[in-house]
This record gives sequence, C-alpha cells and structure tokens, in this order.
Amino acid sequence: MVVTMGRTENRRDGRERSFEGVGAPSCTAHVRIRPRGAERPEVGYAVPMTVQRGTLGDAADAPTEGERFVEIARLGGTTIEQIISSTDPDPRPYDQPHDEWIVLLDGTAELEVDGTSVSLTAGQWVVLPAHTPHRLLATSAGARWLAVHVR
Repeated sequence: MVVTMGRTENRRDGRERSFEGVGAPSCTAHVRIRPRGAERPEVGYAVPMTVQRGTLGDAADAPTEGERFVEIARLGGTTIEQIISSTDPDPRPYDQPHDEWIVLLDGTAELEVDGTSVSLTAGQWVVLPAHTPHRLLATSAGARWLAVHVR
C-alpha cells in the first residue's frame, strides 16, 4: 500500500480509499496493512542486529573547507550519516540515484534545490527524491546535519 498526496492505493487489487490530511504533495509513505483477523507476520533480519551507540561530532570538528561526512549506521538499504560543514562548502552539484532526507541540527545553510534557493535553520529538513539536482551554496561555521540515504 502506498500513501501519496492524501490518498491510498492498494497495489494488489487497485482499490483506492481516501484519507483526508494524510501525506503531503512531496511525501510518499509505504505502509503494510494486515487484513482484519489475519495473523501478524513474523519480522526478522537476515543478519543479526546488535545495539550500537555513539556520539555525534560537534562544531569544533568542522573542516577548514568543504564538509566532513561520517557514516553513523547502515541498515539494509538505508545509510545514516552526519555532515559537519565549514564556512567554505563544496558547491559541486549532486544528482543522486537514491532518495535523501536531510535535517540541519545546528547553524544555517543555503541550498539550491532543482534551481530554487532553499534557506535552512536548525531543525528544518528537506526530502530530496532521487535525481533531484541540488547543491550547497553557503553554511555557517560548524553547521551540523544528519542525512538519511534510502536506496
């Protein structure tokens, strides 16, 4: 089942149900629905998971130019990384073959997303669907991000 722009479509039989206020024009959520009375399916991992802990880097870890990328975790096809930016970010354009969600934890940033300027302050996030052209134009010293790459 896929929720897109406030409606759901059942991929198996093509039926549609409407849900007001669900989703947003730029969001898609994949939902598995269990029929009433059906047993709850077993969920497992092919590779045993272990509990992991860590500490995010702070602004003092910022490089003198560009960004520092640190992979925090890889879970199936999803990678979570922390990014710490300098005041001289790499303005190289990105066109990634996977979806990406980024949130600015601290600082300010100016991006160009598909030709449109996007300003971010701490706590703001952006979803970048696969192949959305984007680049980083400016950041405050030590701006800290989390990025989730979904393949």
